[in-house]
Amino acid sequence: MTTKYQSNVDMTSKEDLLSERGLKRRSKFYVFTLTTLSTLGGFLFGYDTGVVSGAMLLINKDFEMSPVWHELIVSSTIAAALVFSLIGGWFSDRFGRKKAILISGVIFTGGSIIMGVAQNKEILLVGRIIIGVAVGFESMSVPVYIAECADSASRGMLVTAYQLFITLGLLAASIIAGLYSTSYEGWRYMLGLAAVPAAIQFLGFCLMPESPRWLAAQKRYNEANKVLKAIRGSAAVADQELASIKATIEDKEREMEEQIALNGGSPLYVQVFRSPGVRRALCIGFCMQIFQQLSGINTVMYYSASIIRMSGIREESMAIWISAGVSAVNFICTFIGLFFVDRAGRRKLVLISYAGVICSLVLLGVGFSLMNSDSPLVTQVNTNDRCGKSYSCQECISVPDGCGFCFVKAGNGSILDGSCWKLDADSGKPTDGQCSEKSDLLTKYPANIDFANGWCPTKYFWLPILAMTLYLVSFAPGMGPMPWTINSEIYPLWARGFCTSITTSASWLGNLIISASFLSLIEALGNAGAFFLYVGIALIGFSIIFAFLPETRGRTLEEMESLFLGPLFVCCRGRKSGSTLGSNNVQKEKEATNVEAYVLSASTHM
Repeated sequence: MTTKYQSNVDMTSKEDLLSERGLKRRSKFYVFTLTTLSTLGGFLFGYDTGVVSGAMLLINKDFEMSPVWHELIVSSTIAAALVFSLIGGWFSDRFGRKKAILISGVIFTGGSIIMGVAQNKEILLVGRIIIGVAVGFESMSVPVYIAECADSASRGMLVTAYQLFITLGLLAASIIAGLYSTSYEGWRYMLGLAAVPAAIQFLGFCLMPESPRWLAAQKRYNEANKVLKAIRGSAAVADQELASIKATIEDKEREMEEQIALNGGSPLYVQVFRSPGVRRALCIGFCMQIFQQLSGINTVMYYSASIIRMSGIREESMAIWISAGVSAVNFICTFIGLFFVDRAGRRKLVLISYAGVICSLVLLGVGFSLMNSDSPLVTQVNTNDRCGKSYSCQECISVPDGCGFCFVKAGNGSILDGSCWKLDADSGKPTDGQCSEKSDLLTKYPANIDFANGWCPTKYFWLPILAMTLYLVSFAPGMGPMPWTINSEIYPLWARGFCTSITTSASWLGNLIISASFLSLIEALGNAGAFFLYVGIALIGFSIIFAFLPETRGRTLEEMESLFLGPLFVCCRGRKSGSTLGSNNVQKEKEATNVEAYVLSASTHM
């Protein structure tokens, strides 16, 4: 009797363990699907960022845009994203992360269609603003959603996948821009095709679960437990994690009740700034996001095709395809960084990345300085307009009125008879001079006379392209994903939506400042001066990260607040104290995995 009973128990235990193993296998596919669908928001973000660079080269021709309108079309999306990332924080806390992502998918689809069919620059501007609303919701909600669904061992990699999909979107945008760069009204396809992945994300995400931590915060514990079982693949792990989440929520509720008893209650933002750990985390997260942008990344991405044109590449389609190559480097390096975030740690990746970015910005500034010194001179002066008063090719093509540099190429490669002429608004060709259509010289010597619109002949054309590539190689593994990864994990559940919306808006604020000012900055400081300014800003960002950012690798979301209660300067902390907690967590997870594997192996051989 006892033997039979023991046999039944063993069989039941074996079946339970095998069932648990099947559940874990299914959970991996579930988490992969969940992450892929949610990070499509990053793809859309990256696609919009990248495609506008190539599209604007063609839109300028169709709608005859001034530099102000050019900057307005680019920056309107960013301004809308800034506002709605703040609103998105409240919305995702109130209605859930899933609903915020679903709504952004619908809005993005509509905005893309409007841009694709726009008949004038005003309608195009409306479409860009609508896209900004969607991107604001998405950029705030997706990293938080992924972080709240991931376990501590893989959280860094999964949240970094959001940045990976941003770079994939940038690459796709560059390829699409290259394919349609020679098509009639090709910019319509560039902007309108974003509706396809937006619709796919919406339809797929309808089948995805809500964040288990958001469900727990709403006291919907049964639903939270069900989601945790599905994404962890283990009922025991799900129960343990839910118990930890509930304990954290209950501790905070008791603390809030005590504050209400003492102070009569206070708004959430007051509670955030009264909590030393959360306040410090918010300041660091804010600085990470805004300095990421102020270091010039979206100058490189939004205006990559324009920068390549400045370096001396004359054909617009060639500039767009070189920009695609730069985006490919960005994607590959972000993909490589995916495997280091949970190994090397967040802090080390960010600091190494900053160092590389600073060196690349210096090289960009030096490259443009050499190009300026090598710029051919205007030898045939025409004082009838602002163009004719330019003294060099570089000054000529920088005149806001729209000027181009006409020159004669000698047999030895030298430049002769340089002159600067106003461009016709419709054709983009000079209205007068030896390069105009009415010139006899252009007809007699077409191989010797050339015209530069938006570029200058120089032997240093390769330096800015090399510097841009090195910039992205440095930026992609660290400065790109880490602000999103770290901001999605360092805040307690009760403050996560509010704090993440603040730091996301900081990212959009920096983005707006850079994108709206870049062309004006070049006009005021020159292209070299603009990039040297970014060097100074990046140095400040590096100093702040070095001094104040602790390592967050291996810690659970519920342990983060205590991490920011130590000494203010990270360099003052003991080496072991900063890593003990995370190492213990990783060790516990490894031990649990080893025990489970041993039991499963033993049960299989019974």
